[in-house]
Amino acid sequence: MGALQIRAGDLRTLIDIYVETTSGTGGFKTTSYAKSFSCWSQWVNAHGTDAIVADANQVQKIATVTVRYNALIKENCKVY
Repeated sequence: MGALQIRAGDLRTLIDIYVETTSGTGGFKTTSYAKSFSCWSQWVNAHGTDAIVADANQVQKIATVTVRYNALIKENCKVY
């Protein structure tokens, strides 16, 4: 598998990464998101069939976001 080639100049959009935090005990747990850090990214809005499928599924926003590797980014993070 080939590596993705991206230049530092392609990372032009500053985004905020939020991590999931859970508080409470037992059946009274609440989930919220707290800002972890900001980083530069390449943001490409969806187009073509991706946009049509997203619209059909009532997705609010769909895009491809590329960032440099960061160990703090997990599956349960959100991008703002």
